[in-house]
Amino acid sequence: MGADAHPLARFRRALGAGSLAQAEAAARELGQLEDEDALRLLLLLFKEGDGRYERAAVRFLGRVLATHPGIGFVGAGDLLSGLKELGGPNHLVARSRIASGLRQAGLKRAAERAVRDPA
Repeated sequence: MGADAHPLARFRRALGAGSLAQAEAAARELGQLEDEDALRLLLLLFKEGDGRYERAAVRFLGRVLATHPGIGFVGAGDLLSGLKELGGPNHLVARSRIASGLRQAGLKRAAERAVRDPA
């Protein structure tokens, strides 16, 4: 990755390559991430077994609740349970719950990403 590349391009390449350290460095340069990008970083934290996943998941949930109040109780519950159960035996169900919560928040692209991204 070229040092002169835009941070967003570096961030997305790092996510695609599964490089948590490079993705985090580019994310710090960007400051604020779009919802879909924040979810991708969160899923990479999970995939890497990073101990910060739970704290990051709670922050992501809070962000969605604060910026998309239309999510409602059902959507918030789906998102929370999906994030909590992602490492369990029913990870596909957990991803579906994450997607359901994101859809109810109006985040359709992020919802698609939740079921599509490997983890």
